[in-house]
Amino acid sequence: MTTDKPSDPDALLAEIQQTRSDLADTAEALADKADIKAQVGDTVSSTAQTVKDQTSHAVDAVKDQASHAVDAVKDQTSHAVDAVKELPATARRHPVSVGAAISAIGAAAVAVWAFLRRRRRR
Repeated sequence: MTTDKPSDPDALLAEIQQTRSDLADTAEALADKADIKAQVGDTVSSTAQTVKDQTSHAVDAVKDQASHAVDAVKDQTSHAVDAVKELPATARRHPVSVGAAISAIGAAAVAVWAFLRRRRRR
């Protein structure tokens, strides 16, 4: 507010209107600060949006990882299928190695079976 008082009635009226406008703006700003419910609502909305965004990013990351895992499983399955298809030819070239491998697998199966059987009895 100025300390000079305008002598012109129009200037005085303009100053009064400006003061009223400034006062209305100040009152509105104070009312906004005093409206705790609205502030909490804004904070809740903002937090909810942040959680949604973070969840969306996490879902995308999990989807990407799952896609890579599926691709890796497909590759490994393909290699295993190829190895199984080549097994008869490998057995003809190395019959002793294949026999030893089958025996080792059988022995491991028996050992696991015995271990699990003893464990169930306890």
